[in-house]
Amino acid sequence: MIIANGFIQVKRKNVSEPAIDPATGFANKPKATEWGDPIECQYSATRYNAVGEVEGEPRTEQSYEILIEDQPFVAGQIKLFDLSMNIIGEFPVVSAIPLQAVSQIKVIV
Repeated sequence: MIIANGFIQVKRKNVSEPAIDPATGFANKPKATEWGDPIECQYSATRYNAVGEVEGEPRTEQSYEILIEDQPFVAGQIKLFDLSMNIIGEFPVVSAIPLQAVSQIKVIV
C-alpha cells in the first residue's frame, strides 16, 4: 500500500494498423501519442538543483523515485503531478523495478 502524494500519466503511442507495411516490410510510424489515465503514486525527489546553469541559461536539475501499485507498466515517458494535479514535470523513465515483496513498482525518472 502506498501513501499517495501525487499522480503520474504514461505517454502512450497509438499503433498504426498494420504495424508492418506489407509493401515495404518496414514498420509504420505511430499515428499519434496520448497520455493515459492518472495513476496514484508516492514520489520523492532524489536530486533537485534549482541553481544549475547550462551555457549561461538557468536550469533546474531534478530526478525522482516514484512508487505505484503493482500493475502492467510499460513507459518511456511520464508526467508527474502533485495531489492538486499541478504538473511537476515531464520525464523520461530511467527504469521500472518491480518490488515483489510489497507488490509495488519503483519508477526512477
